[in-house]
Amino acid sequence: MKQLILLILPFYIAFSNPDTLYKVEKKLKFYYETLYFSNSLSDTQKLVLADSINFLYRNLNINDLFYYKFDSLKKYISSIYAIDSSLRIITWFVRLQENYKYYGYVIRKMNNDFYKLYVLDDMRIEYNDTTRLNEVLCNGKWIGSIYTYVHVCKYKDKIYYILFGFDDYNKYVTRKIVDVLYFKGNKICFGAPVFYDHNSVKNRLVFTYSEKAKFLCQFRTDMNAIVFDYLCPIKPEFKGMYEFYGPDGTYDAYFYSKGKWYLKKNIKVLGTDIKK
Repeated sequence: MKQLILLILPFYIAFSNPDTLYKVEKKLKFYYETLYFSNSLSDTQKLVLADSINFLYRNLNINDLFYYKFDSLKKYISSIYAIDSSLRIITWFVRLQENYKYYGYVIRKMNNDFYKLYVLDDMRIEYNDTTRLNEVLCNGKWIGSIYTYVHVCKYKDKIYYILFGFDDYNKYVTRKIVDVLYFKGNKICFGAPVFYDHNSVKNRLVFTYSEKAKFLCQFRTDMNAIVFDYLCPIKPEFKGMYEFYGPDGTYDAYFYSKGKWYLKKNIKVLGTDIKK
């Protein structure tokens, strides 16, 4: 542990002086390579490295954090933009002994080329039961995941974002999370009552299934819908044991209408835009 701290300190000192984006990217790459390819690090050491990475991101100029490509980091981070260029989201993770910890940054483009940074706080462990997973989270609290796609929803004077995330929950179970991001003034929030089932309204969608299964969940522009595999246990007696859940070959979807999403079951999916 002492050796790791000695390794990191010079980079903190170097970064206290003016630095170029290229040099910062090189430091980030070094940290990520150490984090992901060293087999001897304890969880505590990994979290120390993660704090160093977090420090570098948070101390970048916010305009640079919005525009800079970080090309050499593509295998370590996910970076997505809203189609209207109103925000950028960067997510990445640390693999620990028993679970994962996620890190995220939302960079929001305001008026007059002013940008605001929101640093996200992963609450997956605190909100891992099914009842709390449906709660609205604000002030940076967040059900952590790696975001792969963002869809902008505009209805009348309201704007919100549908986020498609992937969570390697544990060694038995994987989750895909469809969350809602929106802003109340300058406050960022996750989760909103926009998903209408036949008997309930949900703030976000959480799909839990076997880590061995391939599960489809994507936004289909041709259908204006969120299309996903129907999940079920491989045997009835395994109901509620999600390590035995997988697709049954049929599809359900949430279709968009006037700012809300409405569930339809057992739909027909045409075309070739199906990727698992």
